[in-house]
Amino acid sequence: MHTLRRHESPLERLTDGILAFARKRSAEAGGLVLFAAAIALSLSLATWSVKDPSLNNATGTAARNLLGTPGAIMSDLLIQVFGLGAVALALVPAVWGFRLIRDGKLGRAGLRITLWAVGTWALAALVSALPSTRAWPLPTGLGGIAGDALLGAARTIGGGLGVFVAGLIFAALAVS
Repeated sequence: MHTLRRHESPLERLTDGILAFARKRSAEAGGLVLFAAAIALSLSLATWSVKDPSLNNATGTAARNLLGTPGAIMSDLLIQVFGLGAVALALVPAVWGFRLIRDGKLGRAGLRITLWAVGTWALAALVSALPSTRAWPLPTGLGGIAGDALLGAARTIGGGLGVFVAGLIFAALAVS
């Protein structure tokens, strides 16, 4: 039985159950926000167009991006930097958000964020190793500036074999 101390504040009266309930609901709300942001980023990336107004494309036309001009600018920056590897920027937080909604917790945040960053860069490098098609509208490879830079370093160090080995390493990092 819980006995009240003479000068106990109302906050101190809350039971452990109520605090646990509040923590779980807060985690679920955070997961919902994270999941919604990941969906918004996915929509922005999926509707990216090189013709939309952005920081490096001044045009008088309206953005066709589903998130409007802010979505066009954000997706253009991410595609320029990570190319198709930008997909990892949306996919991983969506999974985290879902797990927070479902479980109410997500451990080892620092490790998760580090691996997410490494995986995003690795995926950019991996898709840069793939040949671009005529439909790709950017002067960079499919992995954007980041992927081309990582792959370029491998090419400089080891030539074609370096690119192949780096591609295998980046593939392993991207899927881990």
